[in-house]
Amino acid sequence: MTTSIGLEGILAKEGKEVLIADEPEAFASAVVRIIRDPELQDRLSINARKLATSRYDWRVALSPLERLYPGMIGHEGHYGRK
Repeated sequence: MTTSIGLEGILAKEGKEVLIADEPEAFASAVVRIIRDPELQDRLSINARKLATSRYDWRVALSPLERLYPGMIGHEGHYGRK
């Protein structure tokens, strides 16, 4: 549950990973909807977790830098693993 501003820069989709509401009444209504619908809770939670780990996990985010600066990292492999 977020607002349009809260979602800026995040590639989540309305109804798949998140519900979006910008007005107080709509936000409250969406919160109540989530509370009353366990299937919706599960779907949003599972999809949001998948998105977070596949796109925003620090290991994923830093992977391009590791490839770009191999000599500056000071170790082999991914984040200390040899």
